[in-house]
Formats: sequence, C-alpha cells, structure tokens
Amino acid sequence: MTSKYLLILIILNIHILAQSPLNKSSSIPFSVREVKEVSKILDGDVLLYDDAVYNKVMEKIEDYDIVHFSSHVKIDFDKELSSKILLHGTKDLFLSEIYSLNLKAKLAVLSGCNTGIGKLHSGEGVMSFARAFRFAGCSSILMTLWAVDDYATSNIIVEFYKNLFAGKPKDVALQQAKIKYLNKSNGKTASPVFWAAPVVVGNPNKIIFKEKRVTPFSTALIFTIVVIFLSLLFILTRKPKSNS
Repeated sequence: MTSKYLLILIILNIHILAQSPLNKSSSIPFSVREVKEVSKILDGDVLLYDDAVYNKVMEKIEDYDIVHFSSHVKIDFDKELSSKILLHGTKDLFLSEIYSLNLKAKLAVLSGCNTGIGKLHSGEGVMSFARAFRFAGCSSILMTLWAVDDYATSNIIVEFYKNLFAGKPKDVALQQAKIKYLNKSNGKTASPVFWAAPVVVGNPNKIIFKEKRVTPFSTALIFTIVVIFLSLLFILTRKPKSNS
C-alpha cells in the first residue's frame, strides 16, 4: 500500500441531524474543502461521495495510520451502541461495530458533530465514538464536544494537520490551529461555541511522517538547483581554450 493515510468524507443532504451555530442545513460543504486540503498535506486516500459506502470503509479502515471521518453523526442516548456515523448507501457505521475493529491508527480525527459525547456509564465513562475508536486500538482521538460549525471546524482541522505535518505534538498542533482561527475571527465567530469543541484525547505525541510529500513547487526547486549546480560545475571544470 503506497499511502498510509485514509481520509473519509461523506456529504449528506437528507435529514437535519445536527444544528450548528451558523449553518442550520444538514449539508456540510466546507468538509469538502477540509478533506481535499488535508489530502494534499498527507497525500492520503479519499473516499468521497458515492465511494464513502460501508463496504469500502470497512475494507480499508484497519490498514491506515490516520483515519479521518468528516460526516454527520447520530447519537442514540437510549441505545448508545446504536449510535452511528452516516455513510452513503443504505448501511451506516454503528458504534457497536467500531469496538470490534483492530485499528493500527495513531490518530482518528472525528470532526463531525458530537463525536465525543454519549451516555455516561458509572465505572465505564462516556459511551462515545471517541471511546470506541480508542478501544479499537487508536492511540489518539480528535473529537468534538458538541454540534460544530462546519466552516470554523474545517479551518481549524486543516491548520491542525499543517501543524501536525510540521512536527508539532497533537495537542500543540490543535492549540495553534485554534489561535490562528481566533486571530482571523470577529466578535461573533470568536465565541467558544465556534472553536472550542474539537479536543485531542489520548497520546499527544507528534507523529513521525516517514514519507514526506513532494509538491510540484519543491520538485521545480530541486530541478532548478541541480541545473544551476551542473552549470557551475561545467564552467569551473571546463579547460580554457589555447591561444596558440
């Protein structure tokens, strides 16, 4: 497998399952930008729209170092194991199924609404999606504590990945992403309801990316340096013409 990073994006326009502070629609259009930008940073695999179906998700999910869900989540407080991440097609991913997975992921990013909440069980804790992914073997989780705003969260998540790729620990990467968002916010959008919901739990250590992504810009820069070096080498080693 050439890529170790799996990014899953599901866009739905059906039931209104979560009310965000700004966007009352069930559509999450800024998640498109979120995943496309993150896939550029990590050069990751993407399951988008019709590809984000149950069979493809379950086929791939155990093979990756990072798993990212940007989708609607339906929380069932009465039957917590029936809570689910909504996928395309007729079958969704239930909380109960996540517990049976064997994940090798170092990080699960659950940027949908309410991924860190659920029914509180004495001696067990909160029966949330974050807990399920942790139980399945994922050492770190980025979860949300309430229904998030699509625009604000997508911006924070993209910056989080940039910081993560730059070698920052996960908690610091998220903190700095939030600070950058706040620096660009106005009086209304600076309210904690817009930016405070995403939190990191579990192992906060940085992720070592073994395969650095080579961008077209970096490729062109390397090519230019090589050409200049070879030109200088040719000039310096060229024998002067004899005048005789």
